[in-house]
Amino acid sequence: MSVSTIVLIGMVIVLGLVVQVHPERSLAEAMRLSTKQAINLIPIIIPAIISAGFVAQLLPSEEIGRWVGADSGFQGAMIAAVFGSLMPTGPMLILPVVAALLSADAGVGQMLALLNAWSMMNAQRLVLYDIPLAGPPLAARRYLIGMAMTPLAALLGLVVVG
Repeated sequence: MSVSTIVLIGMVIVLGLVVQVHPERSLAEAMRLSTKQAINLIPIIIPAIISAGFVAQLLPSEEIGRWVGADSGFQGAMIAAVFGSLMPTGPMLILPVVAALLSADAGVGQMLALLNAWSMMNAQRLVLYDIPLAGPPLAARRYLIGMAMTPLAALLGLVVVG
């Protein structure tokens, strides 16, 4: 059992106990809400994980290692960041894809750059959500900050990972 699984199980137990001791809260209601969320998310998560397995098999490890492997350094991190900013997907698919890339010899620092670019300067979100909802001036500022922060985050990720 992985550490993250143990931490999640511990969180479930602690949160369940906290709900149980609050007289105005209902453990049955919490379980009903959790079940509703699971019913909504499981049909998304399972195909995403299966897709990531297919991606891992289709990706040529030598090419992944060459372009975004640990030895590709800052240049590989910037290549990964460009792909991250262009990936039109949500968290249910990006995280399994990153796991697949890691199993195909992508570098950890490079995948940190990809995730950072995906979260800070995703082109799909800019066009579909940021500009229409926040307006062009705020969307442009946010995107420009993402463009400035992504190389810094990539450098930091490469330094921390080694």
